[in-house]
Amino acid sequence: MLKEKSISDSTIESSVSDEMTPSKSCGVYCAQCRQQITDTSSIFSLDGQSTHNAFANPAGHLRVVITFESLRNYTEDPYITRNFTWFPGYSWQVIYCQSCKSHLGWKYRSNTHRTSKFFYGLLQAAIFVDE
Repeated sequence: MLKEKSISDSTIESSVSDEMTPSKSCGVYCAQCRQQITDTSSIFSLDGQSTHNAFANPAGHLRVVITFESLRNYTEDPYITRNFTWFPGYSWQVIYCQSCKSHLGWKYRSNTHRTSKFFYGLLQAAIFVDE
């Protein structure tokens, strides 16, 4: 799991290895309560980017985010914003595990008509894969 680090640059950091993407589809679970939320076949690359990226939030904390096409067993915060988005052209809202309410990541919604109308960016530290 990733330990939180502080960095000074709020732009995309280096791509993170795709070590979480196994060759066969496996379940992806909430790290806190073990609720299944998706599977590895849902991992995808947005516009040719890596599936695993490191970003800094406005406070300078590094977050490793993995992009997924589908998700289940989650709840959405009602607040949607375009501020500080890591994916230009997309608004975001916080998502939580439906079972234990742990922060899983964000749901991204297209502000324009793009190929991906929405997708999920899950925190690598908030999930695990059962192989």
